[in-house]
Amino acid sequence: MALPDTEPGPARSNNAFELCFDPLWSEHFYVFKLHSIEVMSCINTEVKVFFSKDSTWSSCLWKTRDPFEGDSLFVNGVLYLKHFILNKILALDAPDTCTQGLNHRFIQLPGYPDRTDIFCCYNGRLSQSSGVLCYAKQELDGCAIRIWSLEGPDRWVVKHRLSMVDVLPPSRNSCRRNA
Repeated sequence: MALPDTEPGPARSNNAFELCFDPLWSEHFYVFKLHSIEVMSCINTEVKVFFSKDSTWSSCLWKTRDPFEGDSLFVNGVLYLKHFILNKILALDAPDTCTQGLNHRFIQLPGYPDRTDIFCCYNGRLSQSSGVLCYAKQELDGCAIRIWSLEGPDRWVVKHRLSMVDVLPPSRNSCRRNA
């Protein structure tokens, strides 16, 4: 199956496509089209959805000025997109049909300082386990990795903590075992 052409955009635009399929949730797949347009030094992103069930693009439209690029994951009918700079993810629900806006919410990622004036260079990774969204991130000192699972709409729970002392040999490990 090929995606039908969409309407042409301006010369200065960027399209990103997210193919979303979760056989535990639906036998159909979705394609989320993120169409970014620069308007007066500001990036606007529009989102449209393709439905494999009837091979059509949605008439629904959702817009944001936030740059959501990088990690993405489709779990239980929700597309999770990581924010390019801020420590949050966008959750877009895959619609059955759409004539208005897409259901969405923002979820703060765990493991970052509460202060917004601190830039944290230790990026984590989104993943899933048994149909649950997970997030793994190195601690600030680099001596451990924490793994959280999303329990409910926006509550992260630490499931595991992996010490680098237990993983790396002493010659490659600057972390010390606490006695």
